[in-house]
Amino acid sequence: MKQINVVIALRGFAALSVALFHIVNAPLGFVEDETVRSIFVRGASGVQVFFIISGLVIPLSLIKSNFQFKLLGRFMLKRTIRIEPTYLAMIALSMAFIAFREVVLNDGGLAFPSLLTLFYNVTYMVPFVGGEWINAVFWTLGVELQYYLLIALIWPLAKSLDARTVLLLPVLGVLGNEIIDGAFVLHWLHFFNVGIILALFRCNKLSTRLFWLAQFATIIGIYWNFSLFYATLASLTLAVVFLFPDRSGGSFLQFLGKQSYSLYLIHGLVGCSAINILMRFVEFSAPWEYFVAVLLALGLSIVAAQLMFWCIERPTMRWSKGIDLQ
Repeated sequence: MKQINVVIALRGFAALSVALFHIVNAPLGFVEDETVRSIFVRGASGVQVFFIISGLVIPLSLIKSNFQFKLLGRFMLKRTIRIEPTYLAMIALSMAFIAFREVVLNDGGLAFPSLLTLFYNVTYMVPFVGGEWINAVFWTLGVELQYYLLIALIWPLAKSLDARTVLLLPVLGVLGNEIIDGAFVLHWLHFFNVGIILALFRCNKLSTRLFWLAQFATIIGIYWNFSLFYATLASLTLAVVFLFPDRSGGSFLQFLGKQSYSLYLIHGLVGCSAINILMRFVEFSAPWEYFVAVLLALGLSIVAAQLMFWCIERPTMRWSKGIDLQ
C-alpha cells in the first residue's frame, strides 16, 4: 500500500503547533498579552490532528494485513514497541529533571512522584484510577493506546458488516463525547472517525456517496460537540490528505514529521525549561526579544528531539516494522 507522504508533514505541523503552544503559554509570567496567548492556545489542537492521522494509518495497516483476532497480540506488541521505549525514556528524563531541580536548584517547584504514580504512568492506568500524569502531554498517549486496543478488538467483527454501518460512527462519536470525559478515547472518537472513514474509502470499502455522507455527519458532530474551529480544523486536515496525498509539504515539515513523536514528548521539558532559565537573566520587553526566546527554545527542543529520535525512536521503529502482521 502506497505511503501517504503528506501525513508525515501533518505530523510535523501538529508537533510544531503543540510545542509552540506550550513554549509560549506554559512558563508562568513569560507572555502576559492575552491576545498573543489566545493565538498560540490554538496550537494545542495539534493533538486532534494526531488523532485524525492515527484514525487513518492504523486501519490502513489492518486492511493491508487482513487483520484477524489471532493477530491481536502481535499487533499490540508492534504498537507497544513503536511507542513504549521512547515513552519510558521520557519518563526517566522527567524524573531526572525533577531530581535535578530538587537537588541542584533546591527550589521545590515540582513534587517527586510516588512509586504508585510512576506505576500508573508506565502502565497508562492514570485515567482509570484518577491519577496524575508525570508530564502534561502523556494523556494523549493513553488515549492513543485505548484506540489501538479498541480498533483491534472491533475490526475483525466490523469487516463482516454492511458498508452502510459506517454511518454509525458519527452517532457513536456524539454519544461518546457526551458520556465520557477527555481522558478516554470515546470522547475524541469524532477525530479518529475522520481518519477511519478516509482509510475505508482509500481502500475501496466505501462508495464516494457514502464516504462524503459519513464525513459530513462526522464534521457536523465535531461542530456540535466541540466548536466551529475544530470542525474547520478537521475539514482542512481531511482536505489536505484527500487532495494532496503525495505532496511532501516541504523538507522542514518532513524533517519535523519524522521526529514528531520525540518532539511532542520532549518539547515541554526542554523548551519550557529554556524559557524559564532565560527569564532568570533577561527582562523581556521588546517583541523581538520574545521572538528570539521562543525560537531558541523551539530550536533546542528540535535538537533534543532529534537526539532522542536517533538514539531511541528510530531503532525501535525498525524493530516494530520487523513484526509482520500477515
